Amino acid sequence: MNLAELSIQEAGGMLRDGSITSQDLTLDALDRISAGDGSIHAFIRIDRNAALTAARQADSELRSGIDRGDLHGIPYGLKDIFDA
Repeated sequence: MNLAELSIQEAGGMLRDGSITSQDLTLDALDRISAGDGSIHAFIRIDRNAALTAARQADSELRSGIDRGDLHGIPYGLKDIFDA
């Protein structure tokens, strides 16, 4: 299964039914960033440890029945849109 091709709705459903974890999604995203960002430089800063810590927390919460909304457990990149 290619995790990068899942829609947010599909990934969210799979997170909630336990067929994937946030850690799976996050590791896949981090691996894709590592493989391609050297040539396109889309990311200024990548905090792998923080991303994986947040993924483990989301997995724990979802297993415990805590659901913080549609994006809970879905990794995303934050775009800096401020002009300095």
